[in-house]
Formats: sequence, C-alpha cells, structure tokens
Amino acid sequence: MFVLTVDQHDSRRTTDRVPELIAALHDVPLRLRPERTAGDEVQMLADSADAVLACVLRMLELGGWSVGIGIGPVELPLPASVREGRGDAFIAARRAVESARRTSSIPVSVRTADPRQREQTEELQALLRLVGREVTSRKPGQWRVVHAMREDPSATQAQIAERLEVTQQTVSRAFTTSGWREEQAVHPLVRRLLAMLDLTSDRSMDRPGHLP
Repeated sequence: MFVLTVDQHDSRRTTDRVPELIAALHDVPLRLRPERTAGDEVQMLADSADAVLACVLRMLELGGWSVGIGIGPVELPLPASVREGRGDAFIAARRAVESARRTSSIPVSVRTADPRQREQTEELQALLRLVGREVTSRKPGQWRVVHAMREDPSATQAQIAERLEVTQQTVSRAFTTSGWREEQAVHPLVRRLLAMLDLTSDRSMDRPGHLP
C-alpha cells in the first residue's frame, strides 16, 4: 500500500494550510482519508496508483508542501484513522518526507520498505520530480487553459477560448508552453512504476512493521 506523509513549508511564518490541502483532496478515492498528524503535517493511505498520482499532482499545484511517499505493507485490519496506522509503509513514508524536506528543487521523495527496490524507487522519484517541474513552472494563464481542458477534454481550442474570453491563439500558446501534453504522456509510466512497486511489496501484515 501507499502512505503519503506531507509537510507544509515555512509553517511558522505562513498561515495554516492544512484545511486547504484536505479540501483539495476531498474527491480522491483513498483508503484512509487525510488527517493532520502533528502540527502542519498531513498523512493519508492509498491502495491505488491512480489515487497516489492524483494526490501528488494536486499537492504540487497547490505548492508549499514536501511530499513523502512510502510503499510497503501495513497492518490489517486497517484502523478507522490513519493516525493509528502501523506498518513498514508508514516508516518508509516518514523517511521519504524527511528526504523531501531537504530537497531544494521539487520536494517529492519516494521510499520503499524493501531495499532491493532501490533502483526502481529512484526511477519513480525522478519521474515524479520531472512531472513536478512541469506542474510548478506553470503560470496562471497556462493553468486556466489546463483546467479548462481537464473539465472538458473534448472541447476544441476555439471553444475554450470562447469560454475563457481570450483569443484562440492565446489558448494555443498557453497549451503549448504549459507542457501539459508532455506531462500527460508520462502519467501512465508513473502509474505503472507505482503499481509495480506495490505489487512486489507485501500487501498486508499481521504484526508490527519493521524495516531491515
């Protein structure tokens, strides 16, 4: 399974953004919903690659979060609250977010419970940071076009231009420079690596987790 542990940047000098983050993830299908675990830290549990990628993309778009992804077994049965969860995935997520805090560029890190998966984990982390570079570099005008395309994938650029009250040339330029097409092309590979790492990890355990 996947545990995501995320931490707000510069929380002592900024407003509390935990409610904003939890609201942004309200429709993502998670096994255990996001909760504040300590101060400005939030944790959640997912059992699908789609949910993990959706969470990471929204956090990157919001900005201001260090994202740690831990992959590995968790204790069953699952508790009602993620705060009570235990297992190697939780330990891996803790290591991941600590690494993400030290990352100056794109603060996303991945760790697995099994050290033999290190190479695949590093490949996944590199891909997520590449995607993050595209996401975090978009300007407001580019985001307007990307959001419009997400809401109605079948809409033409002319229809989007009319909806946004801009020229078709503006939409075309924003679409091209946003890197949205290139980002979308990488998503299937990210999902595949996430699913592969999850598949090769034990999905459940009936004793306290530990890392070698």
